[in-house]
Amino acid sequence: LRLAVASAAAAAAAAVLLVVGPQLWSSYPAPRIEGSYAVVWGDCLTRGAVIRTGHAGATLHLGGYCRVDLDPDSLARLDGTPRHEAIFLDQGRAVCDVDRGTGQFTVETELCSASVRGTRFTVSLSEQKGERNMVRKQALVHVLAGLVAVSGVWGTDVLAPGQSKAVAGEGAAVRQDSSRNTIALTDSVP
Repeated sequence: LRLAVASAAAAAAAAVLLVVGPQLWSSYPAPRIEGSYAVVWGDCLTRGAVIRTGHAGATLHLGGYCRVDLDPDSLARLDGTPRHEAIFLDQGRAVCDVDRGTGQFTVETELCSASVRGTRFTVSLSEQKGERNMVRKQALVHVLAGLVAVSGVWGTDVLAPGQSKAVAGEGAAVRQDSSRNTIALTDSVP
C-alpha cells in the first residue's frame, strides 16, 4: 500500500511539473518600456531594437532586475541576453538601477562600457563642437551606489560611489582631478 501511495504521489508531482514547470522556467520577463518613445529600428521592443525617447523621456525595464531611465532625446539599442542585460547608448543619458544578486547589466557606448551586478549609476553621452565644426563625443559615468567597472582602450577602472569617469573621443584631452575623484574633458592639455 505504501508503494502504491508513493507511486501515485510521484505521478501527481510529475503531472504538476509537466503543466506548471514550463511556466516556471520560461517566465523570464520580456523587455518593456513606458513613457515617451518610438521604436526607430525593429518591429517591436525586442533585442536589437533601437528606441528614441521623446520630450518626456522613458523608462526601460529589463529582466525584472534592471530599470533604465532614459533622458529626453536619447537613442539606445537593446542588447544582451537573459540575466546579462545590456543597452548600447548612442545618444543622451541613462540612469540605471540594477538589483543585486539577480544578473549582470552593461551600458555600452562607442567610447566605453560600464558593467555592474547591482548598483545605481548614470551614463551620459554628449557631443562637443570644436574647431572646423569637428564633433567630439564624451561619455561620462557617475556612480551613485555600489561599484561600476568602466572599460575602454585603456583597460578597466572600478569606480565607487561618488566617483566619475569621463572618456573623450579622439582629439580631446582629458584631465584627472584627484581631489574630486573625477576625470574632466579639457580643450587643451595643461
